[in-house]
Parts: sequence; structure tokens; C-alpha cells
Amino acid sequence: MRTIDYSEILRGSAGLAGMKWPDDIGTAELSLFRTFHDRRLQAAWEIEAWPEICLIEKRYFRPMWSANPIYPVTTERFDILSGQYFQSLQEDFDQPPTVGGVVNGPYWAACQPSYSGPLFKAGTIYRVGDIVQNPSDGEYYQCILNHTGGTPPFGSTTFGKLTPFVRRIDEEQVEDGSDLGNGVAHTVIGEYLRAWDKDPRVTTKVCPLPYTLDDTGAIFVKPQKAVTFVWLKFRTRRPQLVGDAWRSDVGYPFVAGVGTQVYYMNQDQSVANFYVNNMTMPANSSPEDDPPHWDVVEIPYIFGAYLKEAGYADWLVSDGQAQKAQVHEQMALNFLDLEADKLWRQQKQAPRLIMVR
Repeated sequence: MRTIDYSEILRGSAGLAGMKWPDDIGTAELSLFRTFHDRRLQAAWEIEAWPEICLIEKRYFRPMWSANPIYPVTTERFDILSGQYFQSLQEDFDQPPTVGGVVNGPYWAACQPSYSGPLFKAGTIYRVGDIVQNPSDGEYYQCILNHTGGTPPFGSTTFGKLTPFVRRIDEEQVEDGSDLGNGVAHTVIGEYLRAWDKDPRVTTKVCPLPYTLDDTGAIFVKPQKAVTFVWLKFRTRRPQLVGDAWRSDVGYPFVAGVGTQVYYMNQDQSVANFYVNNMTMPANSSPEDDPPHWDVVEIPYIFGAYLKEAGYADWLVSDGQAQKAQVHEQMALNFLDLEADKLWRQQKQAPRLIMVR
């Protein structure tokens, strides 16, 4: 993706306001324009399905099983060897869902949207894998130890509770055990756009998959066929512009995968950007001196002209010049319209026809 330095955007907005960058940009001016540009970046980011910020990825409904974490009861994982989803029936360490193609019944159960089984009866011989319904709560449980049913029958050493499997893809989905402190996360989803059973980049013979949204992601309630994964088109989550100016006298922590965003201008004062540290950094460690440990906040080049003009329009409003701001507001929108025109008319990026099977 082609990007633009934030200093180019700030220089443009400040220049329209009669300010020189960087000489006239102090803490107050930076805070003001940063707020304007952050708000306008959201508007530009979400108004179109821009190719620069939209991805198509193969996504599973749960992370892959990994041998490293200890999985709490009811944790759900995808077993790549069997191509099935399983849920943990008891806390385990290094116990795979399947062994030699056979379900590891004492520790895992195959996930299902619903379960069925007879009511539990005391005195009955139960073997690993048997499913019964608890008459006390109406829930279903799977036997994890060969035994003769007694009272109480649903302790952690005899039965594991079964929970209905929901096909869902969360906004902050993980690939393996990263939700338990291990592994690598997927690209964070901003908005869900489309879903298919095959990769639409290599074939038009795909089946669109409907979904509904809740507070954490997309739920595939009624897929037209049993699917273990989907090809998902989504808009990436837009970056926020919130960092204060970098200081040489402080260190920047990195906690639970999250760093601190800073605004940093290089030593020759030619370029400035927002950066986020990807590990704990000591005092006096700058993005310029230690670039591998600072990630630049990328702003798509296509938004540059809009952000410059829109930032100035917002500055005019804050300065009480609302009427003059309307002219520059329209100019800013014209820049977005131009980018949309290049996408849809000039580059012919109308949605492809899909052959539904």
C-alpha cells in the first residue's frame, strides 16, 4: 500500500491556516490538528471499500489446536489433522483432540450445534464418549471416564459439559493459542463485507455465506452447506491518531501486546509520523535510532489531499469561520469523490459477477 507521511498532511493543513511546519506547530497546534485528522481519517476509511484497506483471508471459526497451552474446560479448537472442531472436557496439557484418527474422548468432544442423549440413570454403566442429559439442569454431558453412574454423576472426573458450537469469526480472531498467551493474532477486522466458501480471487464458482453481527464479530447461523472455514472480505480496522510528541527522557512500556503511540519528527526535521513501540523501550530510544522496534502508523496515500483540506476546514470552524469552512469542506469531499471516481470509473472496479451454485 502506498502511504503518506503524517508530516505532509500536517504541513498541508497548517499551511492553509497560515502556519509554517514545523516552526509554528507547538503542543497545542499538534493536539488540535491531530484531533481533526483522526476524526476525518475515520470518515474517509469507512466511506468506501477501498482496495488499499480491504483484505480477503481464509478464516476458521476457532483457533488451531496447539500443544503448548493448558486449555480450560469448554475451550474450542480446530484440529487440522481431522478437519473438525473440538471442545475441551477437562483441563489438559498436550492432549490432542485426536490420536491416530480417533477422538481423544477423555479430554475432547466433537463440537456440534446441538446435542442429544438419554437422561442419566444411576447404576448405568457409562463409557468414554457416551452422551447423557442431566435431569437437574437439562444440559448435555459427555462421559470422560468408564464408570458406573452414581451420585453426584457430573463431577469433573466423570462427565464433561457440552456447549453448543457457534460458527463465529471474531473481530480480533487468533490463529492458535494466542488468546491463552501464546501464538499470533490475525489482522484485526474493522467491518465485515462479504463471505464465501471458496476464494473469490481464483474462481467465480463460489457460494456466498450469510452472517449476522453481534458485539464481538460475525455469526454464520445457517450456512448453505457444512463449512469448516470461510473466505472473508473485510475492511481492516482504521488506525487512530492519538500520540503525544515523543520524549527522550521517558521509556515506553509494552504490555499485553499493546504499546504506546508517539508523534516523532526525525532529527533533520524533514519527516514526522506517528509510531507505536512493539516492545518495551528504554528512555532515549527513538523510532529513528531503533526502527525495528517502532511500527509506523500507516496512512493511505489516497486520503492525503482529503485530510489536508478537511483538517483546515475543521480549523476554520474552531476559529469561528464557519461560512468559510463550508467552501473547504466541499473541496475536501471533492477529493474523496475523485478517489472514488478513479476506483469505480477509471479503474473499472465494479463488483465482479459471482456464479452462485
